[in-house]
Amino acid sequence: MAITYSYNIGTFDVYSQKDDKTDVIYNVHFTYCGQTQEEEDNPESRVYNSYYNGMISLDQPNDEFTEIDDVTKEQVISWIESKVNIEEIQTNIINDINEQMNPTIKHINPNF
Repeated sequence: MAITYSYNIGTFDVYSQKDDKTDVIYNVHFTYCGQTQEEEDNPESRVYNSYYNGMISLDQPNDEFTEIDDVTKEQVISWIESKVNIEEIQTNIINDINEQMNPTIKHINPNF
């Protein structure tokens, strides 16, 4: 099972003014997605997804401060990966997808 991972960068929490800087990012909200297809060669086979929603807090700005309009997705991903255990998140995503593909838990509506 090959899982493709991707990031969706949500919103930034920003201080309008912090010290001598403007629009200083202090929190990043993100979703880390894992996706696989039941039969990779069959585009009509079932697709399985799992998501991790997170938020990281950033350190105070320093000499390497980047203006908000110059921040790149790659830079934000590097911030995230310096703060979270990505291997643990991937393990949880794998386990969730495995559970979707081979359920060990049932949800039953009692129909009362």
